[in-house]
Amino acid sequence: MLKLSFKQQVLTGFAVSLLFVLVSAISSYLSIRSLADDARWQGHTYEVINVTRRIETQVLSSESAMRGYVLSQNRDFLEPYNVNSNKIVPSVIELADLISDNPIQSRRVDTLEAYTNQKIADMQEVLRMNETGGKENAVSRVTSGSGQRLKTLMMGVSERIIQQEMSLLEVRKAATAEGSLRTTLIVLISSIIIFGLILFLFSYIKKTFDQQLITENKIRESNLQLEAISADNEQKNWLLSGATIINEAMRGEQEIEQLSDNIITQICNYIDAPVGAIYLLRSAQKTFRLSGGYAYQKSRNSSYEYKLGEGFIGQTAVEKRFKIIEEVPADYLKISSGLGNTDTRSIFLLPILFEDTTLAVIEIGLFTPPNAVTITFLTNIVENIGVGINSALARTKLRALFEQTQQQAEELESQQEELRTTNEELLYKSEQLQASEEELRVQQEELRQTNSELEEKAQQLEERNILVNQAREAMSLKAEELEISSKYKSEFLANMSHELRTPLNSILILARILKENKPDNLTEDQVKYAGVIHNAGNDLLTLINDILDLSKIESGKIDLAVEPLKLTAVTNNMESLFAELAKSKKINFKTIVKTGDIKEINTDQARLEQITKNLLSNAFKFTPEHGEITLKISEAGKDFNYFSEQLKTSKEKIIAIEVKDSGIGIPLEKQKLIFEAFQQADGSTSRKYGGTGLGLSISKELANILGGEIQITSEPNIGSTFTLFVPVTNLAFEASEEDTPVEEPKFETLFQQSAAPSTVSENSKKSTKQTLLIVEDDPVFADVLNDYAIEKGFEPINAYTGTEGLQMAFDEIPDAIVLDIMLPGMDGWTILKKLKADERTKHIPVHMMSAGNEKPDKATKEGAIGFLKKPVDKEALNDAFTLMSSANLRYNLKSVLVIEDQEMQSKILTEQLTSKGVDVKQAYTGEEAMKLLAELSFDCIILDLKLPDISGFDLLDKIKTQLHLAHVPVIINTAMELDQQKMDKILKYTEAMVLKTNKSNDRLMDELSPQPI
Repeated sequence: MLKLSFKQQVLTGFAVSLLFVLVSAISSYLSIRSLADDARWQGHTYEVINVTRRIETQVLSSESAMRGYVLSQNRDFLEPYNVNSNKIVPSVIELADLISDNPIQSRRVDTLEAYTNQKIADMQEVLRMNETGGKENAVSRVTSGSGQRLKTLMMGVSERIIQQEMSLLEVRKAATAEGSLRTTLIVLISSIIIFGLILFLFSYIKKTFDQQLITENKIRESNLQLEAISADNEQKNWLLSGATIINEAMRGEQEIEQLSDNIITQICNYIDAPVGAIYLLRSAQKTFRLSGGYAYQKSRNSSYEYKLGEGFIGQTAVEKRFKIIEEVPADYLKISSGLGNTDTRSIFLLPILFEDTTLAVIEIGLFTPPNAVTITFLTNIVENIGVGINSALARTKLRALFEQTQQQAEELESQQEELRTTNEELLYKSEQLQASEEELRVQQEELRQTNSELEEKAQQLEERNILVNQAREAMSLKAEELEISSKYKSEFLANMSHELRTPLNSILILARILKENKPDNLTEDQVKYAGVIHNAGNDLLTLINDILDLSKIESGKIDLAVEPLKLTAVTNNMESLFAELAKSKKINFKTIVKTGDIKEINTDQARLEQITKNLLSNAFKFTPEHGEITLKISEAGKDFNYFSEQLKTSKEKIIAIEVKDSGIGIPLEKQKLIFEAFQQADGSTSRKYGGTGLGLSISKELANILGGEIQITSEPNIGSTFTLFVPVTNLAFEASEEDTPVEEPKFETLFQQSAAPSTVSENSKKSTKQTLLIVEDDPVFADVLNDYAIEKGFEPINAYTGTEGLQMAFDEIPDAIVLDIMLPGMDGWTILKKLKADERTKHIPVHMMSAGNEKPDKATKEGAIGFLKKPVDKEALNDAFTLMSSANLRYNLKSVLVIEDQEMQSKILTEQLTSKGVDVKQAYTGEEAMKLLAELSFDCIILDLKLPDISGFDLLDKIKTQLHLAHVPVIINTAMELDQQKMDKILKYTEAMVLKTNKSNDRLMDELSPQPI
């Protein structure tokens, strides 16, 4: 034997002891883990059995409720059926997930699922037969035994599933018992061996007792730590179980009130709290309102709603951290039951947060202050509750948005019908434009001959280049003269356009009158000739406008209306314009928008669409049948090569509007030529396609003014691609945008016409007709206006100069004035200012017109009631004379019935009408209104559509169906948003409709049954 020293013996003993401890610990760990696995499988078995039993219970409950309903015909019996029948299939799916590891059980669950589906279908068939065939058919179906057979088969399968699980449970229990015995033996044997080693060592280490005592103390501390760890694990399990219960309570799509009740109920039950309440945030009012409670009884001094910072509820929401209130007064909160009541001793307030926003506050009453574990549990579940509440609120918002989307879809259908009508009109205009292009083709040929002569002269100039040095100075002088000549040309074109429009105005109106042939004294051919003259005049007007646009661009006098523009609006407008043309030419036309996060740009919509329409018109012109045209709007690449300095230096994002066609294409040598004025790729006299050659030239200059450029890529017989590049925001526009006035909606002018009485008395009028002063320097057009004035019931007087017109206005004091702007002697703006500055004439409505480039909003700002741009069509003249007639209307009412459920609104309106000498009767319900209408007669009725006892639409139908009330004018005064169908119904019966605003009473004053002076 080896001779060991005491120290070596002690060390050897410790080493052996530690080895056995290690072996014992490993063995114990493995055995305990095996026990845990066995326990988990036992729990799995119990869960499978519970789910199976639950399926049986749900089927039996559904069947019982169904039979009870069939026998009693009482729908209260259907409630258990509705609750349980919808849970059967999810329970079967849950059972299938639980036994997915057992093939035998999986097949049984598949069989069970088939039987349950048949059973559900059988019960639904019984209910259907009860609804369609009556109780006898349903009872016959029940007593046929098919449902009982399915239930027996299903119960048999479920019983076999449970028996299989019970067998597995017995096996797993035996394994658990065996593992427990093994663990006990391992621990016992290990303890005996360790004890023997300790006794052995004790005989050798008596002198080291103190050290042994220290070792024992350490072991004792380790045991305490193990106990603490065990307690901590139990605490964590308690916390996790509670979180699972709360999550289970929030599962599924629940209404916000139901969700609140479930949350506070589960929390109070889990922590044994006797009372609790939850307050949810109302975003609109920024208050917290009681949404759910647990055993909560409202006291006399408590409140259902709190603002931020108000009370402990509001303060907890502001601070976003929990609060504990201890030593609560005895009468602060009572907890009541059927046998009595008691007091709480502590209040716990917990804010529910989602993304650092307080969504709710939970208040819990306790008998004792909450311990640390309870506080930890409550703070841990805050995030999950916040997610659940936010999801419920989001579902509510999503439902509202879905309803709004449905309403918008209906509105879009109506708009599409309007766009279809517009497309038909544009198709007719495009046919007229083609005829105009054919006429302009002849002019283009003449220009080509002129160009040939200019080329010959240029050749002669080249031959004279011998005197280059002397000619250089002369050329510089010629350049200056050319600039002056260009300026004179632009001014000439601008003035000439006015001079051309003035006679053209008379031609168009007279041709339209002849075409209508109201006296019926023209032959069919003469009417046809008048139509040709009218169409030719419109074509000439289009050409004049193109030339004027070109002259404006060259002279730098073009105005832009820069505003935000949605890119989808451009594609929508282009689709509506060219869809019919594409269909008629059998061309595949499509639009694409790929701009990423860029949804709108700041530019002039009219000019941008003018360029796009020009490019698309050319594409349709040069693309044969069965071709393809694509309009694509996208964001241009950063490394794209631009020619314009504006785009090269721009720091803004660039939008590319690309028009691609499969047409005839353009040769490379002519791609620059087509952007010159009056130039085309095919300039021969026998060219196939018409046009003036101005479109691309104008588009190029407009693109430059918008801060962009146009580029082209094309190959003959393959197709062309024109791309317009514009910046998202052009900084050069910002200064002008700030000063650009916003044109008021047209209906505001109609509603807000001045009703001030004339300074001239009624007796001073020479006749009962309204006098109209026409100040127009063109005698032909003045005669046309005279005829229109007489036809509309006016007595016209004429002035042909500005000075004469102003003097006649002061002398005659007419009822209305038609005023041209470009007049000899004094222009129309000066006349208008003097009329509005004089007390005698400032009330007279003045309607402006001009062939120049004046803005309509300037006329309304200066005090005019309207503006017409020459040439004027017949419809515009009709509108103008109707507007002037409306401006000279006065009140002539004796009695008015106001039907309004809001007393304050009715009172204010009554006072305003009474002040004008009108006798007003008030009715607050439909019944009161009908009584008053039966007893009294009224000159006008003001009706609100929202009444407490009857719909305003129904009341309107009742009024108009009575013969003695059918002639009484009705004005609708409402705040409701109406669809097109309701608007059509209202306008069928009523004189006008006024939306309730802060100025609606004033508008009612303007609308109330006016009569001519």
